[in-house]
Amino acid sequence: MSKLQFKRFEAMQGSKRRIIENTRKQIQQNTKAKQKNNSFYIATILLMSCLMLFALLQLIPSDKNANLANFEGNLLGMIHYENDVFYFQVNEKSIEDYPELRGAIKASTKIMFPSNTERVLRDMPELYIDIPAIITVKGLEKRKNAYLAKDTNILDLGTDWAEYEHLFTFQLILNERSEVLLDEKLEKIYLQFSQEQNKALLMNLAPHEVFQLYQFAMEQNDSRVIYELINEEGVKPTFEEFSKDIGDLKSSAAFKHTQLYEKIEENQHAYIFTKYKDAFFGLSKTADGVWQVNYLPEQ
Repeated sequence: MSKLQFKRFEAMQGSKRRIIENTRKQIQQNTKAKQKNNSFYIATILLMSCLMLFALLQLIPSDKNANLANFEGNLLGMIHYENDVFYFQVNEKSIEDYPELRGAIKASTKIMFPSNTERVLRDMPELYIDIPAIITVKGLEKRKNAYLAKDTNILDLGTDWAEYEHLFTFQLILNERSEVLLDEKLEKIYLQFSQEQNKALLMNLAPHEVFQLYQFAMEQNDSRVIYELINEEGVKPTFEEFSKDIGDLKSSAAFKHTQLYEKIEENQHAYIFTKYKDAFFGLSKTADGVWQVNYLPEQ
């Protein structure tokens, strides 16, 4: 092969390589463009699908009252008397306690009483003015501009709950089995008191602390400690009589897993109760200044 032929051969090979390289680049560009178009196409389809789904959801009736027919709860609010009819209005904090009420019930919503409760209310002259109340409501049925309660039970009347915002609040300490526990301070006092039954050990305890000792003793089925925590200055049987009547001991479930309030009146009587007063516990102070449990304290 002459030099001229060799140069021609090299030129042809270089031309082929350029053609192949340009072809490869063009294929890559076409592929990227196609992928980009496909991505845009897919994104468009997804967007249209979401819009169609949203439109379909708007066609489905949304009934916020659907679950209220089976609603059951304790509600705090006011009983009103207007146009010869009693009705109840729930306060906003009470609505927040029940997620199913949000959006359907407002503080301005009227809840009408069933006929049997209405008759009872008419026999109570003090209710012909606005009065705070706690009621148990079972089932709510939508009526024009109001709701009708299928069943109600009045738990409390006349209590101004604004004053309870300043009361001491606490909760019982529980283990994973919902059994009552004591903090380190009360545990030491309980151990010593169970051995000595010395009332002086209770001298500096607040009513809610004596209450916790009592609940713990109930959980331990310790009838002696329970008996010794009862105020002797009130009604109190002998230990033998008490042991026969008390039966199987167990702390009250109503006081567990809930916020408890402590109210002291005239530094002589104290009450521990739940938010809606569905559980109530009484204590009184002895002449020596010691808080002790009333006989049959739970109501």
